[in-house]
Amino acid sequence: DQWNDLMVLLKFAGGRPVIVWQAQSTTEPGRYYTDRPLNAAGAARLDTGYHKALWSRGQHKGHSAMVQTGTARLVRDGNRNYSRDDKITAESWKGINWHSAYGGYSGASIGRWSAGCCVSIPVAKFDQAMDLIDQSGKQKNYDFILLWRDWLKEV
Repeated sequence: DQWNDLMVLLKFAGGRPVIVWQAQSTTEPGRYYTDRPLNAAGAARLDTGYHKALWSRGQHKGHSAMVQTGTARLVRDGNRNYSRDDKITAESWKGINWHSAYGGYSGASIGRWSAGCCVSIPVAKFDQAMDLIDQSGKQKNYDFILLWRDWLKEV
């Protein structure tokens, strides 16, 4: 139930990836929706690895966001142990979006801000990411890669 992830946007310049944006985030559902999942199979968590064409520009509850338009590989926390140890599923059109904790929230816990979405704080920082995406001219089929911290320790 903590903002312990980092989301980044990469832009390719001269054939090399360059980080153009980063913010404190979560890729995990909060305690509220882990204990009270919206789906009987458990709270949604994006599986680690590459998700091709997962998101497109859109709205989440009336706010600027990247919305799920592709298939998401999920790990649902059916046993409610806050770990990625359940069966992996592939689900389409389930609302696994990337949005901000709008309304100026920058508190310590995720709370109800994520039932499976990726969420970034503060909202002004997230808005910068949406501006960069808008400036790219591309509106659809954004890929997403979720790296596991243990993988980075090996590099």
